[in-house]
Amino acid sequence: MRRFLIWYCVISPIVFALVIAVLGFITPGYDPVYRTISELVLGRYGWIQQLNFFQLALCCLIGTVANRVRI
Repeated sequence: MRRFLIWYCVISPIVFALVIAVLGFITPGYDPVYRTISELVLGRYGWIQQLNFFQLALCCLIGTVANRVRI
């Protein structure tokens, strides 16, 4: 179980970056040089970015618990 949680924490930031890249590409007028990733929440697919932020926060919590507690 602990190994699975650690692998989730390795893959989660990669998924986060990929979702940002895809949403930035499909959002009209989005320029990553001048806009923050938080602005992707405002578009049509904003719910996907909200889930993306949630899964990254969950990754941080799970990583902390997995490294602290021996499961």
